Amino acid sequence: MRRRRSPLVGLSELIPKVYPSSEPEEARAQRVFNAYCRSVSERVLENARPVRFQEGVLMVNTSTSTWANALSLESVQIIAETRRRSRGVKIAKIVFRAGPLPELPKKAPISPKLVPIGLEQLPDQVARELAGIADDALRDAVTRAAVTALSLKTEPRKERKKR
Repeated sequence: MRRRRSPLVGLSELIPKVYPSSEPEEARAQRVFNAYCRSVSERVLENARPVRFQEGVLMVNTSTSTWANALSLESVQIIAETRRRSRGVKIAKIVFRAGPLPELPKKAPISPKLVPIGLEQLPDQVARELAGIADDALRDAVTRAAVTALSLKTEPRKERKKR
């Protein structure tokens, strides 16, 4: 007996079959909080932070009632941007009110700046070893890796001018 081939099905169609329950409310709230934090400026985020998301309503506490009033006037734009960033989560409205601001999670550390170096700045021993690699593609890959690794050094200090 010959088996029939089934058509390919997208992952988004398979997950609900395997996990039939809907997404937990806490996970949905975290997605909306993250979208809100990316949608507003740093200044707004210092003074207005999300505290609760329930049944499509995002509650945001502000540092003062003045901030709550000002942001409520801009709520249409904030909702639109937050909806765009929180794909798949329905946000009906945002309510701003004065209240205690929750702590924001710590940001990931910024990776060190690369100070690009040229091939002429490679140490002599590294240059000699690179010259010994016969395969051109491999030599180029190792050269790029060496230049990148050596570029991770911090920027040289600028010398102070003596007066």
